[in-house]
Amino acid sequence: MARRAICRPAPARAKTLERLGDPRGAAQALRGLLRQRVEQVLVLGQLDKDTADELSKIAAILEKLEGAGYDLKAAALEVGERLAAFAQAREADPARTAWLADLLEAFYSALAGSNAGGGDGAEA
Repeated sequence: MARRAICRPAPARAKTLERLGDPRGAAQALRGLLRQRVEQVLVLGQLDKDTADELSKIAAILEKLEGAGYDLKAAALEVGERLAAFAQAREADPARTAWLADLLEAFYSALAGSNAGGGDGAEA
């Protein structure tokens, strides 16, 4: 009896599927879908009441997902502040606390960059 191979998505596809679990990734995918749908409607000249309703619903969902992304950034800032305070109270070595401060600063810069550029700073 032959064994069935386990299907695994290609690495790029797996990363795309993984990002859909993240509000930012889902928003990015939905933004692409909205762009394609609007282009299709404009090219075909098929803007009617139902299509306008469909597009406005997609835009509303997109807005909610993007709002969730900002909530994640606010949570990251809160956790980072608590981590810094915890490390400062616990660690006597100034070099180690300076290292953590540099790491947190780089992390926050990556978060700010993901807001402007659409990435999360993890891609290289």
